[in-house]
Amino acid sequence: MSEGCGVKLAYHANGELFEKSLGGEASMQIISALLYADDMVLMSCDTAELECMFQVMDAMCNKMGMCINASKTELMAFDPASPEALPLGAMLSGGLEKYVSVFRYLDGMVSIACDCDLEVRARVGKACGRFSQMQQLWSMKRMSVSTKMRCYNAYVMPILLFGSETWAVTQQQLDRSLGL
Repeated sequence: MSEGCGVKLAYHANGELFEKSLGGEASMQIISALLYADDMVLMSCDTAELECMFQVMDAMCNKMGMCINASKTELMAFDPASPEALPLGAMLSGGLEKYVSVFRYLDGMVSIACDCDLEVRARVGKACGRFSQMQQLWSMKRMSVSTKMRCYNAYVMPILLFGSETWAVTQQQLDRSLGL
């Protein structure tokens, strides 16, 4: 990656994210990529910089005999001036890569709206689906409520809460996501 490309993240010496309201000194770290197994996210606050980073990654992959899978690749950019307008795309060796308004990363939904409404709705839907699949268990008369609650906590709640530690949810967003 080009030096200085990425998103600036400020944090305190104790490792906590920097908030101006708390005051104090902050260190800046530039985050340009998130990597996990065979998944990668390139990040930038500038569309041209993101496309440049993507082209550098494409060239490096090509030099090593690999290619970026166009069918699994998506670009996202947020322009506060025109949040609904998506850029055209970036040309790589595998073809034109498209910009999207939503993409899935590590089983979570990332949205151009910079909120977690889609993710919360998806999680609620998946948890409701698991709950419904267990209908036979819920209707068992010989099973105690305590055992049913342990099953609920073991099989439904993890689906509902997966990734929730990264959600920045306001009560209004939560109500909207839940259709209240």
